[in-house]
Amino acid sequence: MAASVADTLDDGEAGRSGYRVPAVDKALDVLEFMASSAETLTQTEIAAGLGRSIHEIYRILLLLEKRGYIFRTQSDRFRLSLKLFELAHMH
Repeated sequence: MAASVADTLDDGEAGRSGYRVPAVDKALDVLEFMASSAETLTQTEIAAGLGRSIHEIYRILLLLEKRGYIFRTQSDRFRLSLKLFELAHMH
């Protein structure tokens, strides 16, 4: 299984609270993986790239799509939306 970005951080950087939220870790891993690709990606490509099951990735992709963080193309591929950029520039 591929190491998540959070796995590469030391304990102080991963979170000061001493615990993780696995669902949030997975969603952020998906966003970061997608951001590292210039191409649109399939669910299978994302799952393979992160070392996760397609079933785990399916649920995360549905949520991210519903919340507007990613778009699904007509060919069932995914790409990032501009929502994170917009959030970063709100203030």
